[in-house]
Amino acid sequence: MRLDFPEAMTTNEYLSFPEEDVVFELFESDDIISLFSGEHDEETDDDSNETPIVSANEALKSLENIKTFLIQQEGTSSYLKAINSLEKFIREKQVNLRKQSSITQFLVNN
Repeated sequence: MRLDFPEAMTTNEYLSFPEEDVVFELFESDDIISLFSGEHDEETDDDSNETPIVSANEALKSLENIKTFLIQQEGTSSYLKAINSLEKFIREKQVNLRKQSSITQFLVNN
């Protein structure tokens, strides 16, 4: 059976996606610098041992989940107090990160 479409596609055109033919990689600035400086090493490409950075907001969300779990359990008042202490610590860290430092503090720390 033949269908008379005005612009019929070939089987190859139908089965392939043009987006898949484009292959490129965007490098981070640090990667580009290391490539040109000769510091690029295959062993340093293994990031599996690095601990991911967790923001204060992410920590608070996780803490909120734990707090909800503990509230649903019996006899967890001491754990809830510990959670509240951790929450206070994280919130203090948040406030300190938002404070504007003086130029002297910035230069000393960097």
